[in-house]
Amino acid sequence: MRIVFQFIFLLIISSVLGQDTYKGLVVDKTTKQPVPFVNIGVVGKGMGTVSDEKGLFYLYFNDNKILSTDIVQFSSLGYQTIEMSVSNAKYILHEHSKIEMRSENVLLDEVVVSNTLLVPIIKPVGYRSTDNNNFGYWKDNKALGGELATRIEVNNQKRKLSSLEFEILENLSDSLLLRVNVYDIGDNDGGPNQNLNKSNKNILYTLKKHEVIVKIDLEPYNILVNSSFYISLELVKRYNNKPVGLVLAAADKNDEHVKRTNKKPIGLGMTIPEKSKGTYRRYSSQGKWIKVSNINMAFYLETKQLVSKDKAKKIEGKQKKDREKRRIVSGFTISGGKMVSNVAVYNKRTKEVTSSDHSGRYTIHAVKNDILIFSKNRYKKVLVEIGKQQFANAILQLE
Repeated sequence: MRIVFQFIFLLIISSVLGQDTYKGLVVDKTTKQPVPFVNIGVVGKGMGTVSDEKGLFYLYFNDNKILSTDIVQFSSLGYQTIEMSVSNAKYILHEHSKIEMRSENVLLDEVVVSNTLLVPIIKPVGYRSTDNNNFGYWKDNKALGGELATRIEVNNQKRKLSSLEFEILENLSDSLLLRVNVYDIGDNDGGPNQNLNKSNKNILYTLKKHEVIVKIDLEPYNILVNSSFYISLELVKRYNNKPVGLVLAAADKNDEHVKRTNKKPIGLGMTIPEKSKGTYRRYSSQGKWIKVSNINMAFYLETKQLVSKDKAKKIEGKQKKDREKRRIVSGFTISGGKMVSNVAVYNKRTKEVTSSDHSGRYTIHAVKNDILIFSKNRYKKVLVEIGKQQFANAILQLE
């Protein structure tokens, strides 16, 4: 693979010399129940972690890189943030220490009343990639809470986030637990600011080794935005001792399919500035956000926006005509002379994903020279280039 651009996202702890390990348990102050997946770390120093499902955590300090007055912070959705100095943290955190977090009051979103009949329509936003030349990745596995975030440009109209889609180029781990975070933009836009997820529920996704295109449902979290925002992926848990090697697609250069004549990305139905805002990263929980490139991660979202019934009808009619014009390719997924069901089928150009049915048959939109990728757990990936034919079988082999 020719690398034009890369995010070097190293999750590395400090050297053993000068390093101390502290551990504890995070619980709800009222219920005394464990609080899972709490972000814990020294603010702005790249030393942090995430509590596990049982609220347990291990935090590493490197005395050569911090001061006793630096701040250790505990933060989690639905809870008030806790701050303490490093000197106090070293006194408080020990084998049987408990950190009690207070629940945060929930503010309900305002209700808009209108005498116009409005209906929701899907409005895609974000970025996609057409090649593998640009990518971002996690490497190694010592520091949890590391994030990659990209700014998503939208107009100033309220919308609800429906889904997030991203592409996996490589994953060396059997399973990883990721968290989706949505942030607003600060006054000086130094990167992600306040978390916009007010549901008090973490958006968690367990990533399996053989997945290619991931689509995460955001509907249950009722996240509303009315201006541009940042969306990130955060590593919160690994399930074995293997080093993390997760590679995600980044968008293409030159503003990700932006036509310079009208500044509109192809097929996204949105307008973005001449210069994209790029990608930020932080190495671990409570770390400092640092801009790493003007190139964006290939994070693609579906959002719902309320429009008049007449406008919705026109948009839906155009979308239907576009679908009818697209060429369909079909075939079977076969292994050892037997049909294989539930094989993921992915068009590398369009990012469309489907799967073979109970009889091993699949259908997907594709044109000549498109590459279809077939994947399933315990089978080797198969790539099929589409020619003039509208029928293509995939022969799978066990790993």
